[in-house]
Amino acid sequence: MPDTTSADLGPREVLARYQQAMLDKCADDLADRYAVDAVHEFPFFFPGMPERY
Repeated sequence: MPDTTSADLGPREVLARYQQAMLDKCADDLADRYAVDAVHEFPFFFPGMPERY
């Protein structure tokens, strides 16, 4: 994909790229969808697993 940052894209394009990264199982592309200071929270987690990254 082009080197366009998520800040330059509309919400639908950001979501489409996130979905494609998930389908491609590409951790690098998926990580590129997040801001540097992003927090990912998991409302349903397994014991011993962090609920927040």
